Amino acid sequence: MSDEDGASEADELRGRVDYVLVDHWKDAYIADVQAIEALGLLHKGSRVAADKILFPGAPEYRRWMEANTRFRSKLVEAPLGLGSIGDAVLVSELL
Repeated sequence: MSDEDGASEADELRGRVDYVLVDHWKDAYIADVQAIEALGLLHKGSRVAADKILFPGAPEYRRWMEANTRFRSKLVEAPLGLGSIGDAVLVSELL
């Protein structure tokens, strides 16, 4: 796929993305959400969910998103199974 193809696809999705799951390299969470916003993919009511917020953890992302006045965030506990360490997903809605 060329850069032009990617730009064309982003144009088609502008303002139409309802839900984004960020579940990859934790240090990239902030930059990736900023890029998604800069491309204009989200709309009022879109949700961004970030996985594994507590373990191994994404504390910088959590602080950034909870301080972000464009979003309302809620930490949702997500147990990993019997006897294992629990975790959480941060679900943030674009206001």
